[in-house]
Amino acid sequence: MERYAGKTLKNASRSAGRQTANRPLHLRQQDKDACMNLSRMSVENYRAFNEPATLSMAPLTLIFGQNNAGKSSLARLLPSIANSCSVNERFSFIPVTTSDWETNGRDFLYGNGKSPTLRLKLWFQQPPDIQYKATYEISLLADREVSFVSNLIIELGDRILAELIWSAEDISKSHPHRNRYRMKSSDGEQDAIIEFDGLVPRHQGETSACKLALDNLALALDTFADRVHWLGPLRHIPDRIERRAFRGVVLNSTGKQATQVLAASWKSKSPLFGRVSGWFEQALGQCLVCIDGAFDGDELFSIALSPTPTSSIRVPIADSGAGIAQVLPIIVLGMLALEGALGEAPILVFENPELHLHDSLHDDIGRFLAQVSTAACNPIVIAETHSENVLLAIELAVAKKEIDSDKVAINWVRATHEGSAVEAVSLDGTGTPSSQWPREAFETASNQAKKLFILRQGSSGR
Repeated sequence: MERYAGKTLKNASRSAGRQTANRPLHLRQQDKDACMNLSRMSVENYRAFNEPATLSMAPLTLIFGQNNAGKSSLARLLPSIANSCSVNERFSFIPVTTSDWETNGRDFLYGNGKSPTLRLKLWFQQPPDIQYKATYEISLLADREVSFVSNLIIELGDRILAELIWSAEDISKSHPHRNRYRMKSSDGEQDAIIEFDGLVPRHQGETSACKLALDNLALALDTFADRVHWLGPLRHIPDRIERRAFRGVVLNSTGKQATQVLAASWKSKSPLFGRVSGWFEQALGQCLVCIDGAFDGDELFSIALSPTPTSSIRVPIADSGAGIAQVLPIIVLGMLALEGALGEAPILVFENPELHLHDSLHDDIGRFLAQVSTAACNPIVIAETHSENVLLAIELAVAKKEIDSDKVAINWVRATHEGSAVEAVSLDGTGTPSSQWPREAFETASNQAKKLFILRQGSSGR
């Protein structure tokens, strides 16, 4: 039976490895009920952000800002945290990247590691009103090319449940993430050996208040990591003709195999293919078709655009323009969330969803993002975008009561000489941005029009 995995191959193998983790029985039994959703996060000394920067989150979260301000770094923080919930030989925090270069341990720190400590705060919300906060300090030993958790505080409301303080003993070369910590909790203080899978604490000691707090954090991070789906800024352009995959269909950060997901839906006659095609019909006036066949024992297919399902005019996605290939994985992943195929409370991170699309289609993208964010599976949709039209489409959705204003969080990333900062912007019930919205955000077109008007007025007066 074919199914959509929804993870990179690395994530898929990581999930399988965690199933055998030595967790307390009562936590294993309560996995579903104990699931906590990430509601907010703050980071300091991370790439462009010297001072603490907080990402305001809601079912629909938007990130705006000028180029090179840190928008992509902020958007990739969630998949980076998910990527850091696994074993790594050297680093506790492993930022995702669109490059094939391996991290050197310093590239995630502000100023390339002038200060060797990354600070990360994660707020988890569990219904009805339980809020956990985990505050990390991740230290880099540049000479060893190793980063590790040097301090961890777990809080429930205003109460500290547990604190780990690294004992400052020498780091083991063979086990750099297995260290001695001073543990503080309501049970008192004691020294213990704690091992981390990236950011995830694995404490094998006797049951205690500190162990319970660490186990609950580990469970929250494990479930969080499995819910993150990231599509980067440059998506895969499919081949005109592809061999059909029968296993390992994975929609990774490049959107590769989005066509494989569609081909599987076409063959099984599941609703997904028709729903994705419906978006293209509404936005472009053309539908999707799947052309299938066989050669030398292989099943072949091509996903194409056509004026009608029966038309002889069929243009493969690879030949239909860069924008179509770029938006296809966005629509496929969003429709999978709407179908509930990504599970409960998935987190979808889209970079430049409007890439290479004409402005007239940005409205369709904005309305689609708003639609996905209201799905029954309670997703969080995070979009890093430059498009004013995407924002206007979402403001219209709020004004038309298609989405509540408090379900939208807007983050403006501003570059300064001391490092970038994040400013939260809200919408009122009419979709109007709050006074925090920067005047310079989308002023280029109006400034150009004003200059052109003045020049034309001067020419007509001569």
